[in-house]
Amino acid sequence: EAFTGDVTKSAASCVTAVSFTSPLTGGVLRTVKSKLAESVSVTDFGAVCNGSTDDTAAITAAIAAAPGKLTLPPNVNCKVIGSGTAIFTIATRMTVDCQGSSITLDSSVPNTRNLFVVKPVAAGWRGGRFTNCLFDMGGFGASTIIIDTTSTNTTEIGEFEIDHVRDTASASATGYSILVNNIGTNTNGGIFNTNFHDNFLNNGIYLNVAGDSIRI
Repeated sequence: EAFTGDVTKSAASCVTAVSFTSPLTGGVLRTVKSKLAESVSVTDFGAVCNGSTDDTAAITAAIAAAPGKLTLPPNVNCKVIGSGTAIFTIATRMTVDCQGSSITLDSSVPNTRNLFVVKPVAAGWRGGRFTNCLFDMGGFGASTIIIDTTSTNTTEIGEFEIDHVRDTASASATGYSILVNNIGTNTNGGIFNTNFHDNFLNNGIYLNVAGDSIRI
């Protein structure tokens, strides 16, 4: 049995009272709470993902809480609206796995608002990924994913990956599927040693003073 423990505990303490052991050779005992905390689903924070309800707040809360991996339920459609110039900002290393699901912009989103802005705030960021996603811009919004390393002259991001991502055209003539934004005085090169592969990108890729080893 993978799960063991006292299931008569109150709901508040059940996840710490019940333990999990991997059935694989060498698996060790751990709490269910630690197992469940390995990744965060947007539905844990109230996302409905029915294609009509605004899921912006739920996804924003999930991004803020995620320990390193954020998932969507398989084969659903999460509608978002947001505010300002970015619907979602990611400031810590994170994998976003949509599991084949869609994030769709509402028709009210202006052509100055981007879907995701990945914005490291310090040097030494390694890793992060978008995978298995359909970003349905629907003729609205600006850029789909912006990787912004303009915070300081030493801000950097390396070993980042965008794969198996598809987007539809946005409303902005200056919007891109992937926009890498760096400043020429950044001594660390901004983004480097990064892979963009197996994608279908309607708005193309724009590299602004990018670093070395960008593989497309």
